[in-house]
Amino acid sequence: MLIVNLDFVGNLNEFKTTDKFYERYPSVSVSKSSTNHLIFNFIVFFQQILPSSYVSSFQNVELYDVRKGRVLYVMQHEYAIVNAKSAKIDTILTDDMTTCVAVILRSHQTSAICLCHFDQINHDVDTQKFKKICEQMCGRKQHSTYQPTSTVDYRNQEIAFDIFIIGGYKDERNISDRLVMDILTMFNQIRPYLFHIRLIHVGSQNTLWRQKYAEPKLTGVAVTVSNCLIRNALLVRPLPVDASMDKLTIPLYSIRRMSISFNSSSEYMSIYSSQEEILKIPVLHIKRCYFSPSAKHYFEETLKFSDQEILNVNI
Repeated sequence: MLIVNLDFVGNLNEFKTTDKFYERYPSVSVSKSSTNHLIFNFIVFFQQILPSSYVSSFQNVELYDVRKGRVLYVMQHEYAIVNAKSAKIDTILTDDMTTCVAVILRSHQTSAICLCHFDQINHDVDTQKFKKICEQMCGRKQHSTYQPTSTVDYRNQEIAFDIFIIGGYKDERNISDRLVMDILTMFNQIRPYLFHIRLIHVGSQNTLWRQKYAEPKLTGVAVTVSNCLIRNALLVRPLPVDASMDKLTIPLYSIRRMSISFNSSSEYMSIYSSQEEILKIPVLHIKRCYFSPSAKHYFEETLKFSDQEILNVNI
């Protein structure tokens, strides 16, 4: 269930666009009068005061070099869950977003953080998938059954999350707008969890208007694991994707990009084991298809790596 300023959002059918959502809940957008940072005042009713998470004004882009920092890179149709006290990951980052949207979840119970790069929503698959993600982030499975909103305790930290939705723009086909509304609808249906909306920076808020066309202002986002500091960010290009396996900072980058074409309708893919603190790329199931000679050569070279090298690459 979605919550804004202690008010349950309720039925999302009345909001046909993100602009309508902004009109009803203006507090979820970044204030235009913000200077360096926008501080989010977390609910003071909680028994335990949560660390102050805050969001950059997004005016400046910060560049991240994966060669120099402990950065976990999340690609399209992927997600990663990292514990707040992770010894190996400082920052989770995703970029290359145009009509895509990044969603950041932060558990009140464990302070675990999840970053997902959304490109579409399949409600039949994704609602149950993200319910399991919430269970994992909370540290245990919630057996509570759904109750009417009038009896739900919004102060319950065990099932509460902060949610930040960032990216997309006012594209001419309204792909981003539909995706954001689908994301909101999905999280509003996940019971019994409570999602406190802290920021929605999408649609018109994230659109730069040119004379003949529109383009997104922000196409990448990074979140600091320790304090949930969120920034406008991009990876430094070119990416070191052709290094040897033991020095590869973005493991299986090319194959992960290719898998989007074949598996975009499947459930979102986890790329990191928070318990073992290692990168884990699942086996990619690709149906019958045909490859060019160069692509065939790429796969032949990749198959020379052992399963351990491919599936369990230490960050």
